[in-house]
Amino acid sequence: MFYGWINVVVLWIGYVLIVIPAFYGFGSMVGPLSKGLGITLTQVSIGFTMYMLSMTLSIPIVAIILNRIGVRLTIFIGAMFYVLVGLLMGYVVSSLTLYYVVVGLLMGIASSLAAPLPVMTNVSFWFVRTRATAMSLVLAGGGFGAMIFAPIIAKITANGPTWHTPWFYIALFAGIGGLVVVTFLRNKPADLGLLPDGDKPGTAEILKETKTIKKTRVYKSTHSWDARSAFKTPAIYFITLFTITVFYGVSSVMGLAVSYFTGLGIAKVVAAGAIGVYGVVSIAGRLGSGVLSDLFEPRYVAAAGFLVQVVAMVFMIIASNVTMVYLFAVFYGIAFGLTYVCLPNLIVNYYGVDNFATINGIVMMVGGALGALSPFITGLIVDATNSFTYAWIIVLVFAALSFLGALVAAPPKHQEELNAN
Repeated sequence: MFYGWINVVVLWIGYVLIVIPAFYGFGSMVGPLSKGLGITLTQVSIGFTMYMLSMTLSIPIVAIILNRIGVRLTIFIGAMFYVLVGLLMGYVVSSLTLYYVVVGLLMGIASSLAAPLPVMTNVSFWFVRTRATAMSLVLAGGGFGAMIFAPIIAKITANGPTWHTPWFYIALFAGIGGLVVVTFLRNKPADLGLLPDGDKPGTAEILKETKTIKKTRVYKSTHSWDARSAFKTPAIYFITLFTITVFYGVSSVMGLAVSYFTGLGIAKVVAAGAIGVYGVVSIAGRLGSGVLSDLFEPRYVAAAGFLVQVVAMVFMIIASNVTMVYLFAVFYGIAFGLTYVCLPNLIVNYYGVDNFATINGIVMMVGGALGALSPFITGLIVDATNSFTYAWIIVLVFAALSFLGALVAAPPKHQEELNAN
């Protein structure tokens, strides 16, 4: 078996064990954290917002680390940071200030080191022809991990003797994930004397001579762009817009959907169930996006996803019954899955793999920062207008603009190509 697929399994396990338990289990720990530390729910939420911001703003630094020490050690360091976070929360943290430092700062850095940039970078090195499919399989781990660990952490929190208990398990899971990654993950095919996709030396020349190379609809640059040159092209700004749309939308909508629907008279259990449906459907969307993005230009797959997001937001705005709530959840799950997987594939296809970590890191930092702030922005809009409508219209407009942008975001031409013409 080509070791790249073993890498996919290792990345999946690492992603699910290291990052997911704390991220998706945090909601069930909010109440106990508030009581245990003697702080308000708002202060607990501020810590999570700080976590999101520190995770996002540290991505460019993680890109530098990736380029110097490789993916395997970067993810392992992230896992060890998570172990430290779990132990500090279990044994040391006893005040609001320490909570902000550990969860708001250290846990954000830990997440940035462990995923998603290192995961996307590793897949990009190992695959070319089936890169999008491999990427989607790993990123689908977020959805599967949520289904696995959200209830596990909730149960541990409910049955544990103190509010510290789930943090010990978070440290344990991260430690196991880190050991799996550092033992089995390989940075690049060349480390094992292999080529991407498991090709043998001379494969391309043999296929060319025998005229058996399959034509592909997907553009993949044969040049490696540096970050400065990449950010002189219109395409990278379209991709940045797409990233903002994905992160801003999902953070705002998913973070406040239950409150919005219950305010419309929808039972809380039904509203929460809709979010569960979104999570399951988004897994299918991610997997579908990977397959489609290996067959068709990812920008067209992204365009389809943003169009579906527009439809989802229409259902969100006019929702008045359970059917509309679940239609929103299904459409938004599909939209997120389709668009999220397309973003890294667009960047690596357009700008090559050598500087992917740097270019993708900058784009993710911008989109992620706005995503982290979106619940706060949405809250301000709701407070000012006493309605969610304008907040949802903003998300809809972002999706519509991204749909149009995806249709025109053609691959950039490298200077060597321009000189050749």
